[in-house]
Amino acid sequence: MSGLFGHLTSASSALQAHSKSVELTGKNIANVNNPNYARQRVVSSPVANVSGGSVNTSANYKIQNLRDDFIDKQVVEESSFLSLFETRDNRLREILSAVGETLDRVNDPSFMSDLPEDDGGIRDSLNDFLNAFENFAADPADQAIRSVVMQSAEQLVSSFNRADSRLGQIQNSIDTEIQTEVKSFNNRMAELSDLNRQIARIEIAGGDGTAADLRNVRQGLLEEVAGFVQADFVTVPGSNGQVGVQLRTESGQNVDIVRPGFEPEPLFYNRSSNAFRSTGSSEDLDLRAGKLSALSQVKSGDLVEIRGQLDALANTIATEVNEIYYQAFVPAGADPVVPEQSFFAQPTPPPSVSGVPSTVAAGSIALYTGSSDPAVAESIPLDVDSLRSTDSNFSGANEIALAIAGLSQGDFESLGGSSLFEAIIQTAVDLGLEIESNANQLAVQRDVEALMKDRQSQVSGVSIDEEMANLVQYQRAFQASSQVFKVVSEMLETIINLR
Repeated sequence: MSGLFGHLTSASSALQAHSKSVELTGKNIANVNNPNYARQRVVSSPVANVSGGSVNTSANYKIQNLRDDFIDKQVVEESSFLSLFETRDNRLREILSAVGETLDRVNDPSFMSDLPEDDGGIRDSLNDFLNAFENFAADPADQAIRSVVMQSAEQLVSSFNRADSRLGQIQNSIDTEIQTEVKSFNNRMAELSDLNRQIARIEIAGGDGTAADLRNVRQGLLEEVAGFVQADFVTVPGSNGQVGVQLRTESGQNVDIVRPGFEPEPLFYNRSSNAFRSTGSSEDLDLRAGKLSALSQVKSGDLVEIRGQLDALANTIATEVNEIYYQAFVPAGADPVVPEQSFFAQPTPPPSVSGVPSTVAAGSIALYTGSSDPAVAESIPLDVDSLRSTDSNFSGANEIALAIAGLSQGDFESLGGSSLFEAIIQTAVDLGLEIESNANQLAVQRDVEALMKDRQSQVSGVSIDEEMANLVQYQRAFQASSQVFKVVSEMLETIINLR
């Protein structure tokens, strides 16, 4: 009798397992287009039951989430690098545009062109400026030519000022974006900590892996977090399925951001030092990859370098022109009194007169509008009428105009031995090569991530064909178990009625 009851129990357990399998198959099919979903299946194992001296078996089952932890970790890691290269690509192209240059050929970054705008780029403005002085030297008295010189000078100053302003805006937008992304990262850490607690509560009661749906949600969240930084995600033993999140300091020490049983440690950004820290560390963090790392790199590296190169070029132009053009003030008592004249507002007087190194920047370069020095009683602002081509009193003399036009042929120590045009071209070309190099890395990284996603899909993805085949199999198994249950039930009924 106990044997029949045992068979009845076994059939009942089988019915439950097959019913759950059919349910999970339908769930798998419903999530076929959910990239964060890992297909689930029922895993049955026999359990021996001893009753009345006889041994019966019943089916015990649990839900298995089909995931490969190693592949999942690789997907997360590759997501960090993909985010790094994508962010750098966007920001570097933005910087190139701000300088007023563009890539004319996708596959040839050394072929540069001024940005196609009405105002042109620095290189275009510099070319117009020096050409205007060459024409001025040929006919110093021509009023139209003098007007062109002034217009080209104003355009050159405007190009530098505008480029510096744009780069400053990019820096400010990077700071703002970093602050926003840090806040988003901290919110994700709070979500992850909450998911950890929910998973632990379910798996304490139901066993390892029973919180399959929440684990899927958490894997998607981990891949999203990887877009911010390259973190280490570790499964904490004895925590009922919870994971910890660690970042590394610049010396390589691990810092816990998320720990089971503790509140998350927020990430902070110091705008002035361009450094990241958490409340649990006294050392700056090395984010290694991800969007935050890319933004930090562009701000402290590429952006600083480009602005420094533009400042050096603006300083060289202003200094060299003023060395040629400057006329010192000669006070009363001299015969005659000589007013101060200069071309650019700084450096005035130039270093050869003052002995003080020039510190003109792209954002501060300006035309001379008269002296602000109280010791200079008389000065002549730069305009079309006051524009000088010579220091002499001879009509048609042009040594100043020729010398300034000749700056196009000079090489300058302040620019590393380059000419004015070589300096601005090299700045744009170096940036273009950096963009191309990053773009190549980005293309490779997209392929790598696609490969890892494909491998992840092979393990965890849902196949409609496979699920439909499983559905038929589970339905037939359910029907068979139902028939067994029915037969055993009828046998028991027959035995009871005989007595």
